[in-house]
Amino acid sequence: MEKLVTKYMTFELYKRKPKTTQWLVKNNKSGNTLAVIGWYGPWRQYVLSDINYDCVFNNSCLTTIANFLTRLNVNQKSSPTPNGEGE
Repeated sequence: MEKLVTKYMTFELYKRKPKTTQWLVKNNKSGNTLAVIGWYGPWRQYVLSDINYDCVFNNSCLTTIANFLTRLNVNQKSSPTPNGEGE
């Protein structure tokens, strides 16, 4: 697999190392690189990171973030606003 295209993002193989791979996460509309997926030695697992590896997220972290976003979105949709729309 060299590339995986989803509705909004593309996962593109960037580097193939002897034991691991590194992937770019790109926005389908703009083509901009959003993040990098690569092996993070201290945790001995693949992680999603910003371009400079200032922040790293494993699958558990991302699941937690996704669950929190879902809660916020559900609460936003169920909260009436004066004009009937979200912010």
